[in-house]
Amino acid sequence: MSSSEPRPTVLVVDDEEDVADAYALRLEERYDVRTAYGGREALETVDEGVHVVLLDRRMPEMSGDEVLEAL
Repeated sequence: MSSSEPRPTVLVVDDEEDVADAYALRLEERYDVRTAYGGREALETVDEGVHVVLLDRRMPEMSGDEVLEAL
């Protein structure tokens, strides 16, 4: 990918902030990365600019499965 092409955007979703931040740190060299620390925050953060969602399935209040269904 050339430097003039826009980079794909990844949304990392995990209720454990350290885990989400670790994934984001690994991905940010190649992708634009957004993070959300829960299901509701993920739904507020996602838009048409997000290409991939890395989603924790076991989260309190709103599970990853519920987020996926809403997406």
